[in-house]
Amino acid sequence: MHVVRTVVCKIRFNAFVLSLFGAALLGASLVSAQVAIPHADVTQKTDLAGLPNLSGEWTVFNGEKGGASVRDGVLRIAPVPQTNLFHAPDDGFIVVNAPMVLFAPEGDFTFKAKVSAQLVNIYDVAALVAYGDDKHWAKLCFENSALQEATVVTVVTRERSDDANSETVASPFVYLAIARKGNEYSMHFSRDGKQWRLARHF
Repeated sequence: MHVVRTVVCKIRFNAFVLSLFGAALLGASLVSAQVAIPHADVTQKTDLAGLPNLSGEWTVFNGEKGGASVRDGVLRIAPVPQTNLFHAPDDGFIVVNAPMVLFAPEGDFTFKAKVSAQLVNIYDVAALVAYGDDKHWAKLCFENSALQEATVVTVVTRERSDDANSETVASPFVYLAIARKGNEYSMHFSRDGKQWRLARHF
């Protein structure tokens, strides 16, 4: 069962490129779809000064489910217990209430961040998310797996979630990247921010 306790995650933005995703950057093919900020009635305004100036305004989504703050260029999200972003294929577990900080990108992009989290319980997670609505989204996760190992995990949801574990990471942090070109997404991870591996392409 995918139940997430209170986890404080930290995300440091070390690069954002609103351009074509260069092969020299990650050495892999590119990535997908449109991402939009949800309607105003489900978003909240929070002081997010210190985040990079991007094409769209930063907005807290599901803010009642956790706090978001920025200090020294680091975004911290602290969710309340029992939050998640997962729709089991058999419909037996559906929780789509994780607090997120979103912006609406324009065109092709690459988004990279150094991500850390307090991974204590199974399925504790911090993630980069490409979010369309509560039935269409994808996340690239730094997650405490069922084996209680820090693991890179990808989840693509088109009504139901397709969950895939990648590699374990023997570190308190990992670098994550999501890129979009046209109608494709690719998700990459790195242990050092220099050598990148492909985790998912759809």
